[in-house]
Amino acid sequence: MSDISNVAVIGCGLLGGSIIRALRKHRIRVFSWDKDEVVNQYCMAQLGCTVLQNDFADISHVDVVVVCVPIDHMESVFKRIQPHITPHCLVTDVGSTKQRICQIADSIFDNGNFVGAHPMAGSEKSGIMASDEAIFIGKLCFITASSHAQRHSIQVAKDFWSLISLKLVEVDPVEHDEIVAGVSHFPQCVASLLSAFLLDALPSEWGEYAGNGLRDTTRIAASNPDIWIPIIQENRENIQKLLVGFKEKLAQADLLLQNNDLDAFKVLLEAGQIFRKDLDR
Repeated sequence: MSDISNVAVIGCGLLGGSIIRALRKHRIRVFSWDKDEVVNQYCMAQLGCTVLQNDFADISHVDVVVVCVPIDHMESVFKRIQPHITPHCLVTDVGSTKQRICQIADSIFDNGNFVGAHPMAGSEKSGIMASDEAIFIGKLCFITASSHAQRHSIQVAKDFWSLISLKLVEVDPVEHDEIVAGVSHFPQCVASLLSAFLLDALPSEWGEYAGNGLRDTTRIAASNPDIWIPIIQENRENIQKLLVGFKEKLAQADLLLQNNDLDAFKVLLEAGQIFRKDLDR
């Protein structure tokens, strides 16, 4: 097990705040920084963090830096912290896409300090007040080390993410983006587009009649669009490929209903049932 005594968390929203909470029980000293001064004060007063100054100079004292800012802000943060990263300090992240982030990080941290990560934990809620260490327990975390990463950094990354109760899987950054397009990014788009369609298609007062089925199907549509647009931008090609296939499935369903072919329509429903049940196995 790597010796991890001091950790810096850059960006203290849902995931950053949850990481801080998870680290507290391990008696690890946490340095934190957020662009919002109110959040910085909360981290210091309520979570016992040492708040970093804007020059990030104190990062030179830590063993691990976890960058938890939106993916379109990561490059600027990487550049700001790079002068203070010591040779044996791990830099990792929580970005929902990995190919471009890993390429950028490898060009900035040219001594192999960076190991990408993506904990598959979260919520439709956002912000430090929604943070909860329990969101990590038993969840999956992708480790996406590039060929530039040091062996030492990879091992520290595995030890760090295991420390907060995540199950690890190692994949190539390109494969990661293909996988999460299917299991996260495209489903998010479908839930949001379904909600947008129903907003226009249904009388507003019908919402009070909605049961758990509609609420479950559209839960993630409540997520912050400002967070999702950069993710969709980064992974749009993989998402668009799935969208083409989904359009074909919708067209098939439309044709079956037009022809009153409910036996064939039932086959579609059964296929959906199989997929959903398999998720819980």
